Amino acid sequence: MAATSAMEGKEVASGSAAAAASDFGGGGDSDDGGDCGSSLLSFLYSSLCRERVDLYLLPQAAFPTGGLYFKNQTWVQQTKGTHVIIHNNYITGFEKKIKRFRDFGLWLVDDHIHESPLGRL
Repeated sequence: MAATSAMEGKEVASGSAAAAASDFGGGGDSDDGGDCGSSLLSFLYSSLCRERVDLYLLPQAAFPTGGLYFKNQTWVQQTKGTHVIIHNNYITGFEKKIKRFRDFGLWLVDDHIHESPLGRL
């Protein structure tokens, strides 16, 4: 039995699938040199295809990666006003990520600390 992907129009073999976190390698950011993201995406894609769920890619202008947004200011200016969520990847470390968001004027959490039970992060 096979499922057809509406995204690519290709058949994907279906069958039972079981996966452990160790199947997807380590890391988590795209800059770690591993294939964690691609292995996880492949697993999810094949699992969802068995259930006949349509998958669509999000538009890059609205959902850019950190590698694109933070390293290509020309692109940022050309697509200004279209960004919905900016992925803060291609950098490791919680404090570094917060600093980069602050440096780019994207860290809005501190403006709303009175609304958060966590307070200042």
